[in-house]
Amino acid sequence: MSVKELKANIINKDIPVSNLLREAKIIAMEYEMYDFISWIDKELNGYKEEDAPSYRMMKGIIKGFNPYNGWIPIAFQDNNVQESVSKMGTRQPIGQLEELLKNSKDNILRMKYSSGKEKIIREAIGCETEIALFIDSSQVYSILEHDRNCLLEKILSIKDVEEKKSIGISNNVSHIEKIEIIKGDKIEQIGDHSKVEINKEDKKEGWFSMSKPLVYFIVLLALYITYAFLNYSFPNFFK
Repeated sequence: MSVKELKANIINKDIPVSNLLREAKIIAMEYEMYDFISWIDKELNGYKEEDAPSYRMMKGIIKGFNPYNGWIPIAFQDNNVQESVSKMGTRQPIGQLEELLKNSKDNILRMKYSSGKEKIIREAIGCETEIALFIDSSQVYSILEHDRNCLLEKILSIKDVEEKKSIGISNNVSHIEKIEIIKGDKIEQIGDHSKVEINKEDKKEGWFSMSKPLVYFIVLLALYITYAFLNYSFPNFFK
Protein backbone atom coordinates (compact mmCIF):
# COMPACT_ATOMS: atom_id res chain seq x y z
CA MET A 1 0.00 0.00 0.00
CA SER A 2 1.47 3.35 -1.08
CA VAL A 3 0.46 6.88 -0.11
CA LYS A 4 -0.68 7.52 -3.67
CA GLU A 5 -2.93 4.44 -3.66
CA LEU A 6 -4.45 5.39 -0.32
CA LYS A 7 -5.25 8.90 -1.56
CA ALA A 8 -7.11 7.40 -4.50
CA ASN A 9 -9.00 5.00 -2.22
CA ILE A 10 -10.07 7.75 0.19
CA ILE A 11 -11.92 9.67 -2.51
CA ASN A 12 -13.56 6.45 -3.73
CA LYS A 13 -16.95 6.35 -1.99
CA ASP A 14 -17.32 2.63 -2.70
CA ILE A 15 -14.48 1.71 -0.31
CA PRO A 16 -15.66 1.39 3.33
CA VAL A 17 -14.08 3.71 5.88
CA SER A 18 -13.10 0.71 8.02
CA ASN A 19 -10.92 -0.55 5.16
CA LEU A 20 -9.39 2.88 4.70
CA LEU A 21 -8.47 3.02 8.38
CA ARG A 22 -6.63 -0.28 8.15
CA GLU A 23 -4.74 0.86 5.07
CA ALA A 24 -3.91 4.16 6.74
CA LYS A 25 -2.50 2.33 9.76
CA ILE A 26 0.04 0.58 7.52
CA ILE A 27 1.20 3.95 6.20
CA ALA A 28 1.17 5.54 9.67
CA MET A 29 3.38 2.77 11.07
CA GLU A 30 5.90 3.35 8.30
CA TYR A 31 6.11 7.07 9.06
CA GLU A 32 5.98 6.66 12.86
CA MET A 33 2.80 8.77 13.20
CA TYR A 34 1.93 7.44 16.66
CA ASP A 35 -0.91 9.87 17.52
CA PHE A 36 -2.52 9.03 14.21
CA ILE A 37 -2.17 5.29 14.92
CA SER A 38 -3.82 5.72 18.34
CA TRP A 39 -6.83 7.47 16.77
CA ILE A 40 -7.13 4.78 14.07
CA ASP A 41 -7.13 2.02 16.70
CA LYS A 42 -9.93 3.71 18.64
CA GLU A 43 -12.04 4.12 15.51
CA LEU A 44 -11.49 0.50 14.51
CA ASN A 45 -11.90 -1.08 17.95
CA GLY A 46 -14.25 1.38 19.64
CA TYR A 47 -13.83 3.80 22.52
CA LYS A 48 -13.89 1.27 25.32
CA GLU A 49 -12.49 3.12 28.31
CA GLU A 50 -13.19 6.74 27.47
CA ASP A 51 -16.01 8.99 26.31
CA ALA A 52 -16.78 9.21 22.63
CA PRO A 53 -15.38 12.32 20.89
CA SER A 54 -17.72 15.20 20.13
CA TYR A 55 -18.08 14.31 16.43
CA ARG A 56 -19.63 10.98 17.53
CA MET A 57 -22.39 12.69 19.51
CA MET A 58 -25.88 12.14 18.04
CA LYS A 59 -29.32 13.48 18.87
CA GLY A 60 -32.66 11.72 18.47
CA ILE A 61 -36.01 10.86 20.00
CA ILE A 62 -36.15 8.70 23.13
CA LYS A 63 -38.81 6.00 22.97
CA GLY A 64 -40.06 3.15 25.12
CA PHE A 65 -41.48 -0.12 23.87
CA ASN A 66 -45.16 -0.76 24.53
CA PRO A 67 -46.33 -4.36 23.92
CA TYR A 68 -49.60 -3.11 22.42
CA ASN A 69 -48.62 0.07 20.62
CA GLY A 70 -44.99 -0.55 19.78
CA TRP A 71 -42.40 2.18 20.23
CA ILE A 72 -43.83 5.40 21.67
CA PRO A 73 -41.99 8.67 22.52
CA ILE A 74 -41.12 9.37 26.15
CA ALA A 75 -41.55 12.93 27.40
CA PHE A 76 -40.07 14.49 30.55
CA GLN A 77 -41.44 17.57 32.29
CA ASP A 78 -37.94 18.91 32.83
CA ASN A 79 -36.59 20.22 29.50
CA ASN A 80 -32.99 19.82 30.66
CA VAL A 81 -33.56 16.15 31.38
CA GLN A 82 -35.29 15.72 28.02
CA GLU A 83 -32.33 17.35 26.27
CA SER A 84 -29.84 15.20 28.15
CA VAL A 85 -31.46 11.83 27.42
CA SER A 86 -32.02 12.79 23.77
CA LYS A 87 -28.25 12.80 23.13
CA MET A 88 -25.94 9.85 22.85
CA GLY A 89 -22.27 9.51 22.03
CA THR A 90 -21.57 6.26 20.23
CA ARG A 91 -18.39 4.40 21.18
CA GLN A 92 -18.95 1.55 18.73
CA PRO A 93 -16.24 0.47 16.25
CA ILE A 94 -16.57 2.12 12.86
CA GLY A 95 -17.31 -1.26 11.25
CA GLN A 96 -20.44 -1.66 13.39
CA LEU A 97 -21.64 1.81 12.43
CA GLU A 98 -21.21 0.91 8.77
CA GLU A 99 -23.34 -2.21 9.28
CA LEU A 100 -26.03 -0.19 11.11
CA LEU A 101 -26.16 2.27 8.23
CA LYS A 102 -26.25 -0.53 5.67
CA ASN A 103 -29.16 -2.29 7.39
CA SER A 104 -31.17 0.81 8.36
CA LYS A 105 -34.86 0.93 7.46
CA ASP A 106 -36.58 4.16 6.50
CA ASN A 107 -33.31 5.99 7.32
CA ILE A 108 -33.99 5.55 11.05
CA LEU A 109 -31.62 3.82 13.44
CA ARG A 110 -32.35 2.50 16.91
CA MET A 111 -29.50 3.03 19.37
CA LYS A 112 -29.35 1.32 22.73
CA TYR A 113 -28.41 3.17 25.90
CA SER A 114 -25.77 1.88 28.24
CA SER A 115 -27.20 -0.37 30.96
CA GLY A 116 -26.51 2.25 33.62
CA LYS A 117 -28.20 5.09 31.77
CA GLU A 118 -31.15 2.92 30.76
CA LYS A 119 -31.70 2.00 34.42
CA ILE A 120 -31.77 5.68 35.42
CA ILE A 121 -34.33 6.46 32.70
CA ARG A 122 -36.57 3.56 33.77
CA GLU A 123 -36.54 4.75 37.36
CA ALA A 124 -37.39 8.28 36.18
CA ILE A 125 -40.44 7.17 34.19
CA GLY A 126 -41.42 4.48 36.70
CA CYS A 127 -41.79 1.76 34.10
CA GLU A 128 -39.78 -1.38 33.34
CA THR A 129 -39.67 -1.31 29.57
CA GLU A 130 -37.11 -1.42 26.78
CA ILE A 131 -35.77 2.04 25.98
CA ALA A 132 -33.89 3.24 22.93
CA LEU A 133 -32.89 6.42 21.10
CA PHE A 134 -34.16 6.73 17.53
CA ILE A 135 -31.90 8.80 15.30
CA ASP A 136 -31.69 9.78 11.66
CA SER A 137 -29.18 7.62 9.78
CA SER A 138 -27.58 10.74 8.30
CA GLN A 139 -25.91 11.34 11.67
CA VAL A 140 -24.03 8.03 11.43
CA TYR A 141 -23.14 8.87 7.83
CA SER A 142 -21.67 12.15 9.12
CA ILE A 143 -19.36 10.20 11.45
CA LEU A 144 -18.12 8.09 8.55
CA GLU A 145 -17.53 11.18 6.44
CA HIS A 146 -15.70 12.84 9.31
CA ASP A 147 -13.29 9.90 9.47
CA ARG A 148 -12.82 9.90 5.70
CA ASN A 149 -11.98 13.61 5.74
CA CYS A 150 -9.58 13.19 8.67
CA LEU A 151 -7.78 10.43 6.79
CA LEU A 152 -7.42 12.64 3.73
CA GLU A 153 -5.99 15.53 5.75
CA LYS A 154 -3.46 13.28 7.48
CA ILE A 155 -2.36 11.56 4.29
CA LEU A 156 -1.94 14.89 2.51
CA SER A 157 0.33 16.02 5.37
CA ILE A 158 2.68 13.06 4.84
CA LYS A 159 4.70 15.15 2.37
CA ASP A 160 6.00 17.18 5.34
CA VAL A 161 6.82 13.96 7.21
CA GLU A 162 8.78 12.68 4.20
CA GLU A 163 10.81 15.88 4.08
CA LYS A 164 11.67 15.54 7.78
CA LYS A 165 12.68 11.90 7.38
CA SER A 166 14.90 12.77 4.41
CA ILE A 167 17.12 14.87 6.68
CA GLY A 168 16.96 12.45 9.58
CA ILE A 169 14.48 14.32 11.77
CA SER A 170 12.10 12.13 13.79
CA ASN A 171 8.40 12.95 13.55
CA ASN A 172 8.40 13.44 17.35
CA VAL A 173 11.05 16.20 17.36
CA SER A 174 9.40 19.57 17.91
CA HIS A 175 12.45 21.86 17.70
CA ILE A 176 15.49 21.87 15.44
CA GLU A 177 18.50 23.80 16.58
CA LYS A 178 21.11 22.96 13.96
CA ILE A 179 21.63 20.20 11.44
CA GLU A 180 24.43 19.90 8.92
CA ILE A 181 23.99 17.86 5.75
CA ILE A 182 26.84 17.33 3.31
CA LYS A 183 25.64 17.52 -0.27
CA GLY A 184 28.33 17.30 -2.94
CA ASP A 185 30.83 20.03 -2.31
CA LYS A 186 28.60 22.10 -0.05
CA ILE A 187 27.43 21.98 3.55
CA GLU A 188 23.89 23.04 4.34
CA GLN A 189 23.11 24.31 7.81
CA ILE A 190 19.43 24.10 8.68
CA GLY A 191 17.84 25.46 11.83
CA ASP A 192 15.33 27.93 13.18
CA HIS A 193 13.93 28.64 9.69
CA SER A 194 17.36 29.68 8.38
CA LYS A 195 19.56 28.06 5.75
CA VAL A 196 23.16 28.95 5.11
CA GLU A 197 25.35 27.39 2.44
CA ILE A 198 29.07 27.28 3.12
CA ASN A 199 31.50 26.25 0.41
CA LYS A 200 33.87 23.59 1.67
CA GLU A 201 36.78 25.49 0.12
CA ASP A 202 36.20 28.22 2.72
CA LYS A 203 36.33 25.71 5.59
CA LYS A 204 39.85 24.38 4.86
CA GLU A 205 42.23 24.77 7.75
CA GLY A 206 46.05 25.09 7.72
CA TRP A 207 48.55 27.00 5.55
CA PHE A 208 46.15 27.64 2.67
CA SER A 209 43.59 29.35 4.89
CA MET A 210 46.12 32.18 5.51
CA SER A 211 46.49 35.23 3.29
CA LYS A 212 49.14 34.99 0.55
CA PRO A 213 51.39 37.88 1.84
CA LEU A 214 51.63 36.16 5.25
CA VAL A 215 52.57 32.87 3.61
CA TYR A 216 55.33 34.60 1.52
CA PHE A 217 56.70 36.29 4.64
CA ILE A 218 56.90 33.01 6.57
CA VAL A 219 58.66 31.28 3.67
CA LEU A 220 61.23 34.10 3.29
CA LEU A 221 61.84 34.13 7.03
CA ALA A 222 62.49 30.40 7.00
CA LEU A 223 64.96 30.77 4.11
CA TYR A 224 66.82 33.60 5.89
CA ILE A 225 67.13 31.58 9.11
CA THR A 226 68.42 28.60 7.15
CA TYR A 227 70.99 30.83 5.34
CA ALA A 228 72.20 32.40 8.60
CA PHE A 229 72.59 28.99 10.25
CA LEU A 230 74.58 27.51 7.37
CA ASN A 231 76.76 30.64 7.04
CA TYR A 232 77.59 30.54 10.75
CA SER A 233 78.22 26.80 10.96
CA PHE A 234 80.06 26.49 7.65
CA PRO A 235 81.77 29.83 6.83
CA ASN A 236 83.16 28.51 3.57
CA PHE A 237 79.82 26.95 2.44
CA PHE A 238 78.77 29.93 0.29
CA LYS A 239 82.32 30.86 -0.93
